[in-house]
Parts: sequence; C-alpha cells; structure tokens
Amino acid sequence: MCKTPRRQPGWIFSGEGLLREISKPFYRRRPGQNHPGHPGNQALTGAGGSKQTRQLSLKIVTIVGARPQFIKAAPVSRAIARYNRDAVSPASRITEFILHTGQHYDHGMSRIFFDEMQIPEPDVNLGVGSGSHGRQTGEMLIRIEEVIQTESPDWVLVYGDTNSTLAGSLAAA
Repeated sequence: MCKTPRRQPGWIFSGEGLLREISKPFYRRRPGQNHPGHPGNQALTGAGGSKQTRQLSLKIVTIVGARPQFIKAAPVSRAIARYNRDAVSPASRITEFILHTGQHYDHGMSRIFFDEMQIPEPDVNLGVGSGSHGRQTGEMLIRIEEVIQTESPDWVLVYGDTNSTLAGSLAAA
C-alpha cells in the first residue's frame, strides 16, 4: 500500500507558522519597484553596495465576525502578544487591529468567546447584525473597506467561509 503524503497549500499557517512568515525581515516597496536593486530602493543599499535588511514593524488587521473566526483568531492573537513580549526592539513589533463585523452579536455567540479565549477587545465593532446575505455582506464590505483605508495595514487576516470572510477578502483585494 502506497501512502501519499498530505500536502498543505503554502498559504495555510498555524498561529506560530503565520508569525514566522510575517515577521521575516522585508522591504517596503512602492509601486513599480519590483526588486531591492531598483533605483528607487537605493536607500536599502548600504556603504560599499551591501544590502541592509531593515526589520519594520507590521500592522495586521484581523477581521472576525462569527464563532468559528473567534476560535481561529484566538491562538494567532496570543502568538502575536507572545512575539511582541519577546521582540528585540519596539520597531520589530506586530500591531494587531481587530475588526469585529458584528455578524454574530449576542453574548452567547460573540462576547463569551472574547472573554473565555482571552481575545483582545476589538478595536472596531461594525455592529452590522443580521439581515439577508446580500445586505449584510454589502454593508460589511463598505465599512471594512473604510477601516482598511484608514488603518493602511501590511496584512489583512480573514478566517473561514462566512459573510465576514467574503467581505473582508473583497475589501482587502
């Protein structure tokens, strides 16, 4: 009997794996600057032409709105907090901005998960509430896009397959 190894796509990470990936040193590039040697990136080249990698702080917007997302976001938020406690310098910290869409909004389907799983308080709660899928997703899309434009994150994290996930993915695209 031949066993085929189970493969995961490269974009699926555990909480710790995600942090290892996003906390790697990176270059901030402006549009049109496709590589560190681009003329606009000369500030990244040190004396004698040696390349300098600068560890920059990261800002992540985490979008949640339903029970499965709260459960998935909890270990990532804890890993970010642990990473920040161990960070060599304040400049290498990760800022997590938690956006709650309000898809699940009553105590038993929302608040209890934040309390019991020690998820940080959301920075924004859109309070979208219930409604038809189209109305709910459309309202989320409009309001999430506003937050993303205001916060200007390096990464946007969405979890699962809910209306919050769809709206967050479209807004971040």
